[in-house]
Amino acid sequence: MNATIGRGALCCLCLPLALAAAAFSACPARAAIVVANAGFNNTSAWRVENDATLAHPGGTAPWSWDTPVSATNIVHATETVLPLEGSGMAITYAGYDRMTQAVMIPATGLYRLSVAANAIAGSSGSTLVDGQFQFFAAGSVSPIFTVPTRGGWRTYEWTTTIGAGPRYVGLTNTLIASYAIAYDNFRIVPEPATLTLLAVAASLAAGQLRRRRCLPLKHETRRPAT
Repeated sequence: MNATIGRGALCCLCLPLALAAAAFSACPARAAIVVANAGFNNTSAWRVENDATLAHPGGTAPWSWDTPVSATNIVHATETVLPLEGSGMAITYAGYDRMTQAVMIPATGLYRLSVAANAIAGSSGSTLVDGQFQFFAAGSVSPIFTVPTRGGWRTYEWTTTIGAGPRYVGLTNTLIASYAIAYDNFRIVPEPATLTLLAVAASLAAGQLRRRRCLPLKHETRRPAT
């Protein structure tokens, strides 16, 4: 009796994972989480709530903010504000404004959220005061950050643990007062400890691929026992 034995076919299933792992090992700097429209250049990807909005050049005095933020609130800036990068920026006004986006987190670990913020000097019924905002991620909320008027663009950061999978992240206001904050360059980056874990996983996956690389189907013929 002849017996046919096949091997190597199932190991092909590890190829997509190993290729992704190898790409990470080659360039860990690219491990930053993909945030769509991170520069707030248009309305795509972000869900805005209450008076939160996106600003773009236009009107009689570009970036003077003499535009309605809501049906009842108009911000009159006393300084010209340009985006830090790109062609747009987000704006929150007073309390309960919120901007949310769903992102894919590759592995549970520590991640650093950052954003550039600029509280605008001016008035909206009364003089605008220093602004306040918080990051949020997967149900956790950062400490409150105070953004001073006439302080220019400053980068604010918060590090937190985020679980793997699709997670909601963003910015929110809680202070009830007259203020307006511009935002640009929202980022999420794995902390070094998380990068190390991802690199180890990448190395293990790549090693498994090398050990179990896909081979052509091989037929071996055994002679029947005598």
